[in-house]
Amino acid sequence: MEWVTISRQFNAAHAHLIRSRLEASSIEARIQGELASFSIAGYALASGGIRIQVLSGKIEVAKTLIESIERSDELS
Repeated sequence: MEWVTISRQFNAAHAHLIRSRLEASSIEARIQGELASFSIAGYALASGGIRIQVLSGKIEVAKTLIESIERSDELS
């Protein structure tokens, strides 16, 4: 299986909240591009955001979980 980007965030705290919720639901997740986003002001936006990735076999369940997180205002 390969890693697939399922969400892009422009706030590192939001990215880590989503990653931790995925992992709490037994979905292996990783964050890519976080350090680059800190290196230059505005680079997170220019680079397309901080990417949250899961293994290809978990895409649908991970997307459903992320949608529920976003609906619940946990990222506010």
